[in-house]
Amino acid sequence: MDFKKQKQEKIEFFLDQAEQYDFSREHAKAMIYYIRAGLLGDERAIRIVCNNVKTGYGLSYNYDEFFRCMKIGAENYRIADAMYELGVCYSSGIGTEKNEAEAMHWFSEGAMAGSKEAKRSLRTYNYDLTITQYDELSPFAMLVRTSVFVNEQGYKNEFDFIDENAHHFVIFDGKKPVATARVYFDALMETYCLGRIAVLKDYRGLGLGEDLIEAAQNYVKDLHGRNLALHAQVSKMSFYERFGYQAEGEQDEDEGVPHVWMWKRFAE
Repeated sequence: MDFKKQKQEKIEFFLDQAEQYDFSREHAKAMIYYIRAGLLGDERAIRIVCNNVKTGYGLSYNYDEFFRCMKIGAENYRIADAMYELGVCYSSGIGTEKNEAEAMHWFSEGAMAGSKEAKRSLRTYNYDLTITQYDELSPFAMLVRTSVFVNEQGYKNEFDFIDENAHHFVIFDGKKPVATARVYFDALMETYCLGRIAVLKDYRGLGLGEDLIEAAQNYVKDLHGRNLALHAQVSKMSFYERFGYQAEGEQDEDEGVPHVWMWKRFAE
């Protein structure tokens, strides 16, 4: 007997049933079959289940099967949304016994894999985060930048004259500074510039970089700035592209590290 073929036929049957129920808007029944296909290891079905949970479809499914489906998605396929949902299962006792340690583990894994929901859950569980703004370089910003850029990345000329006129942002966990960035106006470029975004190693994957970028953009918009530029490490370009920044001009180097200018223009 060809078990692999038999398994694939079952998957195709379950997917066909699910799609028929989806077409007739019987989403709860569709979820049952997507989950069953996922339990047989179909990655597409698992991703559909994760997406349907986000939109609130089919909430009357078998929780035990849902848990096992998410476990397959998280462990076998490293699906960020499945990691988050698995964390929810462990946190709330859905389809399994409550286990806070496992919940934290999968929220952490999901956050590192890019799940915004996992990042929010992780932050709610573990951290007391606030953001403070300064019109001068604070010792808190210096502490974070020294840890990241000097000690970790090996930069020697971290602090410069720009710091004196820049607006600085610092994120705290309780009283501990854990992330920072600065914004300043460059008269030659005729634009506001964002730079020195730094997050302590133990706090990466929580979305703090996103928080700093959003705070900086709001600050510039409040000043009626029309665009924001940043001198990005080439290795970090994809991170900034997610927020609408586009590379312009040739690459250059800062202490031997390839950089490129990236711009974002705000709608008027």
